[in-house]
Amino acid sequence: HLWFGISGQKRIWIEQEDFLPILVHNLEPWFDKFTIYVDGFTRYEDYNFMPVEGSKLNPVLQDIEVFNSIQCKLSNFLNVSIVNLIGQTYRKKIQYCKRVDFFIANAGAGQIVPHRFCRKSGILHSNQKHCIFRTGINNKTVKLVDRILVKDIGNIFDDAVKPSQDVRPGFISYSIEPEVVVSMTKKMLKLK
Repeated sequence: HLWFGISGQKRIWIEQEDFLPILVHNLEPWFDKFTIYVDGFTRYEDYNFMPVEGSKLNPVLQDIEVFNSIQCKLSNFLNVSIVNLIGQTYRKKIQYCKRVDFFIANAGAGQIVPHRFCRKSGILHSNQKHCIFRTGINNKTVKLVDRILVKDIGNIFDDAVKPSQDVRPGFISYSIEPEVVVSMTKKMLKLK
């Protein structure tokens, strides 16, 4: 059972939609079936969403677009079931996360449920400038993708911002080759 965090509105891992088919293909020699919990925007119990300046207007709908793309790309894998957790509350997400064996999520708020609340093993990724929770990462069970393997792209939703301009770290999207995260996953799961 894999927890996979996505983002459709800011700080996007550019390869996130292509990653899971690559991961499943690479792990099939060791696993017969996969259950993937796709996490995105979290809805609070007393939901009253206000969009953040510089991001897309509706984060739940934007994350659903990413989910639908991932689901389509995984449709050829008959051994994969996918669970959509986008727009769920923390309470509901924690209930699902108890079933998870491993997670891959961004090093910002995306790691709160699997790493902080449920204490699962996994991989964190982010742009070169942003890692809200750099301190307190359990380095035995959680690994952060090395910054030298990350290429910052900028805020892909703000046409007014040029790549050379300063962008708030929380809005910088980034590229990480999927093979980097696949390799880290295999190493952490002790697969040879």
